[in-house]
Amino acid sequence: MNASESDQPKALVVGDENFSGYFLKKILKEQGCEVVTEAEAGALAKVDYVFALSGITLEKIGQLVGLAQRFSAKILLTTTADNEAFSPDSSRVDFRVIRLGLVYGPRMAKEAWEKLAVDTAPFTVKPIFITDAIYGLIKAMFAAGTRGKTFSLLAKNSQLGWEPKVETDEGLSRTKDWFEKNQPKVERIKAKASAFPLLPVLLLLIVVMAYPFVSLGVWGLWGARNLNDAYVSALKADFKGARDSAQTANESLLRVKENLSGLAAIAGFFGQEKLLDRPAELVDLARQLTFGMVNLGNTAEKGVQLSRFIFQNQPLDAQKTIAEIKIELDQAYEKLSLGETGAKNQPFYLVRDKLVYAEIVKVRDLVAQARNGVGLLPDLIGLPSGRKVYLVLFQNNMELRPTGGFIGSYGLVTFHQGRLVDFEVQDVYWADGQLKGHVEPPPDLKKYLGEAGWFLRDANWDPDFPASAAKAAWFLEKETGRTVDGVMALNLKVVAKILEATGEIQVPDFGEKITAQNLFEKAEYYSEVNFFPGSTQKQDFLGALGKNLLMTLKETSPAVLAGLVQSTYRSLRTKDLLIWLTDPKAAGLLAGFGWDGSLKKLTTNNSPASQRGKQFETINDYLMVVEANVGVNKANFFVSRRLAHQVKLNADGNFEEILQLDYKNAALSEVAPGGSYKNYLRLYLPRQSEPLAVTLKNPKTGETKLLDKKDWEIKEDHQRTVLGFLVEVPVQQSRQVEVSYRLAAKLADQTGYYRLLVQKQSGLEDEDFQLRFEPPPGVTIFSAQPAPMTSTKGIVFNQKFDQDLQFEIGLAK
Repeated sequence: MNASESDQPKALVVGDENFSGYFLKKILKEQGCEVVTEAEAGALAKVDYVFALSGITLEKIGQLVGLAQRFSAKILLTTTADNEAFSPDSSRVDFRVIRLGLVYGPRMAKEAWEKLAVDTAPFTVKPIFITDAIYGLIKAMFAAGTRGKTFSLLAKNSQLGWEPKVETDEGLSRTKDWFEKNQPKVERIKAKASAFPLLPVLLLLIVVMAYPFVSLGVWGLWGARNLNDAYVSALKADFKGARDSAQTANESLLRVKENLSGLAAIAGFFGQEKLLDRPAELVDLARQLTFGMVNLGNTAEKGVQLSRFIFQNQPLDAQKTIAEIKIELDQAYEKLSLGETGAKNQPFYLVRDKLVYAEIVKVRDLVAQARNGVGLLPDLIGLPSGRKVYLVLFQNNMELRPTGGFIGSYGLVTFHQGRLVDFEVQDVYWADGQLKGHVEPPPDLKKYLGEAGWFLRDANWDPDFPASAAKAAWFLEKETGRTVDGVMALNLKVVAKILEATGEIQVPDFGEKITAQNLFEKAEYYSEVNFFPGSTQKQDFLGALGKNLLMTLKETSPAVLAGLVQSTYRSLRTKDLLIWLTDPKAAGLLAGFGWDGSLKKLTTNNSPASQRGKQFETINDYLMVVEANVGVNKANFFVSRRLAHQVKLNADGNFEEILQLDYKNAALSEVAPGGSYKNYLRLYLPRQSEPLAVTLKNPKTGETKLLDKKDWEIKEDHQRTVLGFLVEVPVQQSRQVEVSYRLAAKLADQTGYYRLLVQKQSGLEDEDFQLRFEPPPGVTIFSAQPAPMTSTKGIVFNQKFDQDLQFEIGLAK
């Protein structure tokens, strides 16, 4: 030990020098520590505490970990809530990790304060005042039993014995006062009067010199805003709106380019010719993207012309127009791909931090789908001289079934030489009454629905729509002799979205005005009220509605047709509209788009994934929750649900999972259309998964029932393990279902990737889905997609369940 060294404990603080580092050093000194610099630490015989704060590189963190190991010092690492943590081996170094959210207070970066001060949106995660954050760091470093642990300071942390003391309003007020008191002061110098009016001349000179810079900023911001609007419109399939915004953006960007040319002369005068190269590249990149969006707008315009040919019998060279659409999409794809490459090569803070790069990729992928889809169109609508007939299944998702809802009616749509020439609607019971012979139903359908035979109305018992669609086409041929080229299934929500685009539809034969708001009520009325065997009331009403809707489409405006294209795309994305085609090539393209409602194929487990040149083991998990209302009522109109899933990786590499479903039935009585929700619930899991327990709980009474295994239905279907059982939710009551199971696959060395695909059942309302993932001690999560929140035991994803969801988590021991 050097003679000059004091007996005080030595603390090294690195990172965030002007904010958290400043306050931490101050507190450490007050508590009797000697705060040393990195240079001083290298010459000392002993350092007791090392604090690695934000704003330093992983390389620097590694150096500090090495220093702590050399001195046997305690080290504390901080990381943000949405970032990965650097977690050393706790057997070699005494470390702890603190996860922080937004830390604010006096001395914070001025830009960050200005952004925080004007942000009126409610906080998703409560910000932490600087004194509370420092208190948490001190607690974690000096408290016993913190070695090797990660603590979150996003909310009260009982494990650490920490909670924030400063309320947000008080903290913001104190921060505001500090910034107001510490604004740089500018002394005013009193100028002597002059006979020459110098001040106006100087002001004029300043305005002239500043104009190119001000103009550059104004036009640049306006161009960026309109380009962003173009991408938002494109992702909603509003391609005309995308084109209009893109054209406005391009005009603004041309002004920016003119200003840059003017400023280039000034930069050249000072020998800084290359100073404006980067802005010029960004402008050219942005203009390239606007050209692609204009191509999309042209596509929409030609698409409206084609729609009027199909639905309104207007003259058009349809094949030529389809070829022109293909060219526009090819050009859009090429320009967006070039734009994507350019954006990828730009500095992160200029492009990717604004999510522009991600939006470009999304729109480009959408264009890629459209390019492939356009190639299918001539054959789908019978061009140039063919005829195509499609079966349309009207599924009532208020009586939920595996592919969307009970099939109460069906339609036959006929295209001839590219034009829609016929649309007829039939009651499904009319067709089922013509079936000759007996068709044995699936065992679980027979058991839970009590049906002795199988008919078209129950053809959609398989959640894999291609399988159910093929069965429906088979039943139609056996019952009516009609063959079809494909099957479409649409739920009530699809018709409601069409009505949102067209407005109300008059049905004179029934004296009704049908809107998106009263559709279910009217459809239910004519299906149930005064119904008797042999009645054609429902068939007549739906047929009249369909024919009047078709007449409206034939007379509607281009704007409404464009709106219908958007609503159709949304319905395909949310699985409220499913399509299956008999042609294998066309069916393959639909499957690639995710529009055919098939159970997606699983990648083989333990397949290697590449990350930075290294190979990692990968576990591919799967979950699909499939409900079937077997109560012969429309209870789903009154039923809501919440889905939460927990995945725990154990120290032995096994994955144990718990699915929790919370149901609430708001129906007032057993009177139709309400009633008890009798739900035959099936879970589709990875093959050879082992169900462990099924628990049913009444949240109101606390009564819990462990379902006997004899009441389970377990089978292998579509190369998956299927667990099925009955759940009943009485009127005005709630039920909680909890299912635990274990995967067959193991992550042997606890290092690799875990991937989960969650498929959405057609007909379900847009619910929320929560996923919690908990790794074992000593295993670090180094990546996660999409962005999760952190918890004391792992990470949490909260997603809108309006489409299939995919999650990926990177793990390292």
